[in-house]
Amino acid sequence: MRAKLASVVRQPSAWPANALANTLHQMTVLQRTMTQAIDHRWYYYELGYYNALVNPWGPLGTYMAESPAIRNAVMAEINAIGGDDQNCSLHQAWLNTHPDLLNLFVSQHLQDAPFTPCAKPDWSRIKAGTTAQAVELRGQYLKLLQRTPSDATRDEILSQLTSNGSDCFSAQGKPALNWQADLCRTWVHEPQVTPLALQHSKLTLDKRHQFLKLVNEAPRTGENGVIEPDQRAWLGTLTQGMHADAIASMQAYAGSLWQQHRVVRMATHWRHPGHSRSLIELELADNDSTRVDLILTPHGLQELTVPARLYWPQDRPDIVRVSDLDADGHLELWWSKPFDDCQGDSSDLERNLDCSATGAMSATMGEANRNGVTYFVDDRHANPTAPADEDWRSLPNRITANRSDQNPGERPTCNRVLLGSFLSDDLEVSFAGPQDESPDYPRMIDLTCQPHPLNPNLTLLALFHELRETPNTDGNSYRGFVMAVVDVKRRLLIRVYRDRILEDAGTRISEYSLRLDTAPYNIAPKLRAFGVRMNIGYSPRYADGGESDYLTLFIERGKTLRPIIQNMPMSSWQMVGDTAHCFDDAETGCAIENKAVRLALASTSTNGWRDLDVITTTSIGDGASAKTHAHMTGKLRAKGGVYR
Repeated sequence: MRAKLASVVRQPSAWPANALANTLHQMTVLQRTMTQAIDHRWYYYELGYYNALVNPWGPLGTYMAESPAIRNAVMAEINAIGGDDQNCSLHQAWLNTHPDLLNLFVSQHLQDAPFTPCAKPDWSRIKAGTTAQAVELRGQYLKLLQRTPSDATRDEILSQLTSNGSDCFSAQGKPALNWQADLCRTWVHEPQVTPLALQHSKLTLDKRHQFLKLVNEAPRTGENGVIEPDQRAWLGTLTQGMHADAIASMQAYAGSLWQQHRVVRMATHWRHPGHSRSLIELELADNDSTRVDLILTPHGLQELTVPARLYWPQDRPDIVRVSDLDADGHLELWWSKPFDDCQGDSSDLERNLDCSATGAMSATMGEANRNGVTYFVDDRHANPTAPADEDWRSLPNRITANRSDQNPGERPTCNRVLLGSFLSDDLEVSFAGPQDESPDYPRMIDLTCQPHPLNPNLTLLALFHELRETPNTDGNSYRGFVMAVVDVKRRLLIRVYRDRILEDAGTRISEYSLRLDTAPYNIAPKLRAFGVRMNIGYSPRYADGGESDYLTLFIERGKTLRPIIQNMPMSSWQMVGDTAHCFDDAETGCAIENKAVRLALASTSTNGWRDLDVITTTSIGDGASAKTHAHMTGKLRAKGGVYR
């Protein structure tokens, strides 16, 4: 093979046109055969040493240097090996003795796979630029930074070419190498470990910029507290009050977790009242306590890739802060183990903690871009444009603490103690915590509050509570439901609606069940409806489908609230495809079809009220392969004071 290769490249005219490609492929076949027949009593490097004189790969370096055509032919053969080279022996035979060939191979595949399993670039050679080809390859990597769609790929290149960002911040405050200047100016504005007062961007992570942290434990059932396997309704509560597309995306993602039999132990939601985006971290109930980070926007859900450099060699620390200091819509994530004890509530004062003194603290920080976390870039001067339906633009380092449609002095409280002081007797419900018993009234299960959309001095509240009655003979029981308008300042119950909800095999009521819907349902002149959504649908483990997110719309009449739409399911799912063995075999081709419904004011009217168009968004599958489309599936018209 060595002699034939020399003849083919030295006298190509004496051979057929495809002789070079055939010879290179024969070398691959030879390597595969020798790998399978290796005597494992020898170390692999010893075999190479003793057989160096007949090794056909040795002369390749000289031939490739003399002819780009030969190099291209070798690259074509390497690329043709494919993914069946599980132990990488075939790739290593070609690449290990030719560093420039190795770097070229990886550069061609880096955009598709940041960590090529059978080859890693010689970054020290590329960074040093000791040869003309190394300089050329470095230029290719720098160009790849501009066009790669993968944040993980970009982060790998930046980390290797800047020593995890440290080269951008030498003792003189300038990059150590001249070619790094533009790279650092564009892509790395802060080191990965930074104090909360950013030294180079002059931004400070004070309390105004910190997103609020809400921890949600997974619902449990039974005496042993086993996590409920069907978590779709519970995960759906994480998107309460958000855009319909975000709700539909979370429902689809929860459905994919269900289909893959992945169970969540805890969900941590980081939100800011002046920002339309938020971060959700899911801790899975597996042996590794896997964590999944998601960016939630009004337009959907994006799973993030977190590079290992942010927590290696330690175990992955906790996210302790989330922010958007430069108000560009890209959230900053801060990791630390022994960070501080600040909880962001009144208990900080009780423990005499000064949580505003953040300058001396430091943490590992990265910025979530599109699909991954990478280095922080200060975009204050880039004037980024917020997408439609989003609201994260603000003055530099001045994120507003409230949305534009809210007044800080007018936002009512949902304090159980305060509400209970004047509502417990009227409603005959205990406003104690969900786990506390009351000797006087039945226990409250769930409570949610929101400002009245037309009168900021009033508050809407909805709650579930227990009823002191025995279950039916079939084991089912009822829960009490209350929808009310209250004046918190004057401690008055203005209007109220009461109902009973049956909790049976298809219904589960918990402290995650309710959210208010104050979308502008302007159904007639001077008549605006508002609603409540109940995430109480429950599907048994092997169900073929289910529904939830039940919407009830109310209008105000005197001292009462009157429902005009009652218990309309706004989300549903069903198994499609080969469902007979769907839960037994993941390869049967079954999929989940998710439907999310929203109501829109139509241009027509009936009996003086605007008709409502029913628009259904359907998605089949999960992730990037999901097929989604929206269409109008019906129209609701007013008849007898209700919509039908």
